[in-house]
Amino acid sequence: MKKSGKTYIIVLKIFLSVLFSFCFSTGFTQNPEQTLTFAKEQLNQGNYLPANKSLNRLMFFDNGLEYPEIFELFACSYFQLNDYNNAWYYYDLAAIRSDKDSLRAEFTFMKVACRLYLKEYHEAMIDLMSFQGHLTENQRWQFNLLAGINSFYLMDYIQSEIHFRNCADSNSLLMVKSAFSDIKKVEKRFNPNKAKVMSIILPGSGQLYAGDLKNGINSFALVFGFIAVGLSVSSSIRFIDSAIIIFPWFQRYYMGGYQKASVITLEKQNAEKNKVLLSLIDQLSETQIHW
Repeated sequence: MKKSGKTYIIVLKIFLSVLFSFCFSTGFTQNPEQTLTFAKEQLNQGNYLPANKSLNRLMFFDNGLEYPEIFELFACSYFQLNDYNNAWYYYDLAAIRSDKDSLRAEFTFMKVACRLYLKEYHEAMIDLMSFQGHLTENQRWQFNLLAGINSFYLMDYIQSEIHFRNCADSNSLLMVKSAFSDIKKVEKRFNPNKAKVMSIILPGSGQLYAGDLKNGINSFALVFGFIAVGLSVSSSIRFIDSAIIIFPWFQRYYMGGYQKASVITLEKQNAEKNKVLLSLIDQLSETQIHW
């Protein structure tokens, strides 16, 4: 059975190869060179899906042997299609096949970019630190920038600041120091634990502390609404009975309220820190342009 299965696969490949060759000879489709050219044209025009389909046709018969550039083109198309797992895979193949440090560095940086989009920060740092080879001055700047971003999202702000300082010229060092000082202020201003305690004491106050007026009012209204309903019901039935009816609902919204206050505050903190990070990257990029 195994032998017949292997024979079937071999026959199928031969059949497809003959069919593919026949299509080329009859002019109904493109030859490999034309397919590659078409894929490049589609990429340049921003038509990433048609480009990807063309590359898939070429890959089936070539597998990157005659056209090793196909790996980079594949990676580019997948990256633009937001398929970062496949983009990482083909950038990795492109890096392996390349014998030039400069190209391998660029492919490595793109692998790291894919990891960043996937929020795989530990893996991104491993990819970055695994690079062995010579870096140009500009690539060294890119290396430190990516290392700074990764360290930032790993919450290793000491290492992040070191890498960003390596990206800065003498006039920008104070800017980097100021940015990380702002990050500490943001963490102090939007403290999830403080928001949680505030909402335990007074429902809704933690959300208001985070600047979320809508959820703050909603939490306050729900909790005190159930208290009011409980007191109203207790006037017509026994207090213990009204407590049994109302308490599960009260507990749900009371506990949910202070837990949500913590989550909202953490999200607000991260959003504000991201603003600081993006501003820092923009400013460092401007100084890099003028180098």
